[in-house]
Amino acid sequence: MADDGKGINRERVLAKAIERELVSPGAMLSDQEIDELIFLPGFSTADQVTSVSGRGVGMDAVRQVIEEMGGTVALVSRPGEGTTFSLTLPLSLAILDAMVTLVGRQSYLVPISAIIDCLRPDASAIVRMDDRSAMLAWRGQILRILPLATEFGVADAESDPTRAILILVKPSGGETVAIQVDDLIGQEPVVVKSLERNYRKVRGVSGATILGDGRPALILDLSSLTAVDGGRRRMSRAAAEG
Repeated sequence: MADDGKGINRERVLAKAIERELVSPGAMLSDQEIDELIFLPGFSTADQVTSVSGRGVGMDAVRQVIEEMGGTVALVSRPGEGTTFSLTLPLSLAILDAMVTLVGRQSYLVPISAIIDCLRPDASAIVRMDDRSAMLAWRGQILRILPLATEFGVADAESDPTRAILILVKPSGGETVAIQVDDLIGQEPVVVKSLERNYRKVRGVSGATILGDGRPALILDLSSLTAVDGGRRRMSRAAAEG
């Protein structure tokens, strides 16, 4: 990643670092060491605080996130030519294309590769069962509807499938089912972090991530989430609660 601007103003950077007591007055620093000052926590050259600058939260946060993923970030700046940032990430880092969905106030990610269709069904397409659960009539098939709000105990979620969004998914080796969510936010490539390694194993969840706006989100494990035995347990629980 590079720009063709004026490069880093090293005199200003060093002066701001001394002013903020991040560097001792009279310190003899090389050009590269001065450039590295922009990664210090609390560093900013902005004269006024705005909604996007001057708060001292920026490049240090970027480097922290990248290093937590096992990567590195470096820069080379040439006065009058521009600055180049080099990001290195491990090959083992998993990147997933996912559909970001909203259930209540919670975000859940559905792998794009498993999605067949997304729709808001008409009332005529909903088949009500004796246990008060609902199924979807779709292209000559009757599909189970799995509300994520029921699976994960999310409050303030839409319960009526005709006012919700149904995401038709087919996990590898599994049946086609309809995942019920409140809304679709959009497609986004995300970095997958292991929930089991950092917290514990959660049924129906394959990992977690941080979205572009900083919100945490869970990545669905469709194979376990849509398993027939799990679906029956959820339907029985919903009937008992109703």
